[in-house]
Amino acid sequence: MGLDLKVEEQSKGVALLSVQGEVDLNSSPELRAAMSPHLKKKKKALVVDLQNVSYMDSSGIATLVEAMKVGQKCGVKFRLAAPSPAVMEVFKMAHLDRIFDLHPSPEDALKDLK
Repeated sequence: MGLDLKVEEQSKGVALLSVQGEVDLNSSPELRAAMSPHLKKKKKALVVDLQNVSYMDSSGIATLVEAMKVGQKCGVKFRLAAPSPAVMEVFKMAHLDRIFDLHPSPEDALKDLK
């Protein structure tokens, strides 16, 4: 299964990236490329919606950790929304559920950013 990415500008400097499919070694560069422009300075926030991600391997996790760090460095809020049960299990195993800014839905993640 491939990766389907859709970016929606929510308000000035705030983007919602909806991810669907599998994030693995082959598709994580595509995810990185989709997130990168939204993690630059002068952007306010990037919310990544993971509710339709059926599988994520360590390269996908590394891509999200890298994005979080770039966001912190550039002053961009980086939030993850609605991780699927499969993705949440990986986050918990790696103890990343304590590190990522996780929200139960995209709407919740966007609530105070508009």
